[in-house]
Amino acid sequence: MPRRSHATWALAMIIEAKEGIGKTTAPQEWGRPLTLHHKISKTHLDWIEQDLQRSLTSRDLEVKGAAKQFWDVAQDAAGKDVVKAAGNMQKTLWNMPVNVEIGPSAVAEDPGTRFDANTEPVPQDPDGRRRLTPESVALLDLEQLYLTAYRARREPEAKEWLQMADLLRLADGRHESFAKKLLLAPPRPEQWLKQEDEYDDGSTGVTWQRKRLRRFPGVDKGVQTFRAGQGIGEVLGAAVGVAMPVASVITFNLQDSTNTTRSLELTVQPGALTHMCRRHTYQHFDFNQAKLVNTFWPVNQVGGAAQTHPKVIAARQAIANAVLESMELDLRMTDWDQFKLSCVGVPAAGDTLFFIAVVVPDMLMGTDDMDHPTMWKVEVKTVAPDGESAQAYTEAELATIDDRL
Repeated sequence: MPRRSHATWALAMIIEAKEGIGKTTAPQEWGRPLTLHHKISKTHLDWIEQDLQRSLTSRDLEVKGAAKQFWDVAQDAAGKDVVKAAGNMQKTLWNMPVNVEIGPSAVAEDPGTRFDANTEPVPQDPDGRRRLTPESVALLDLEQLYLTAYRARREPEAKEWLQMADLLRLADGRHESFAKKLLLAPPRPEQWLKQEDEYDDGSTGVTWQRKRLRRFPGVDKGVQTFRAGQGIGEVLGAAVGVAMPVASVITFNLQDSTNTTRSLELTVQPGALTHMCRRHTYQHFDFNQAKLVNTFWPVNQVGGAAQTHPKVIAARQAIANAVLESMELDLRMTDWDQFKLSCVGVPAAGDTLFFIAVVVPDMLMGTDDMDHPTMWKVEVKTVAPDGESAQAYTEAELATIDDRL
């Protein structure tokens, strides 16, 4: 777990670089001050740092030497000035320019500890696909390589430290080619979508959301796909009644990072399945519920409730794992009560998913200590396609599509 607060992570030179870019190249409508985002989260960098400290003092000389190579590359990526100003390993890793991205001041859809990638459109792709930017490709590979060791509850092996060093070196080179002589890379406005919000008190505001790796097929293809989906002819209420006549309830007993068993009772109600179909299938979508970004299952994979239901069932293990990891990372193992959790980019049974769940500690089961429950009730409110599993449309595109249907 983090040993120092994340609140004041940014060095003065990083903040100055951000403000300088804010005066020159960032869109004014992004608001000020601009925000700094980490691609690899500070929490995951904390984990890397703690394992790195241990490996640097390992009795295994091969591991020790490989860890030193990684640390040397990390210091090169940070730069001499950052290393000197940081004064310690953790803050150096937090301030590596290659891992820091400039974005709007008000951002929707916080990825939490998950990788917060930059993306760009695939040129002339007929399905509107997007891809990771070059530096994000290398950083994501680095993070996944590290997490493979972390989730196995072991420190990285020598070969893994060397692979991570190579990936960080590659990412930094790609960053420098884009940033030129600047400390931080210029912002990428194309990947951000603007949402104008109206609040209960009558005031208005603006938030921004990344396009991420979702596909954006556009209006013409959207019209064709909606017509195909709506032609399937499933009656939603009847289909939900057949697929899920009663709530789905399953308990997962999972080991946390301290090897303590934590029990999560996962529930999906029939009403949640209905909601998922009205929000994320072409056949049943309610155009009155359109949001800034709306994601859909490809119609050849999921046509309605009969096909949404097995997707949700197959995802339950991954959802439970993501809930437990979020609980640990947010230090909420004891005080979650009606906590609404949103997770983006969750890999599950070959798909990438977004889900929302409400977590409540179960004080009647699993423990006699009311301050330290070991069992939680998790009610899944929605499961949706995300990343490359999703076809996405903006609210404006859906308004045009609705008019043409």
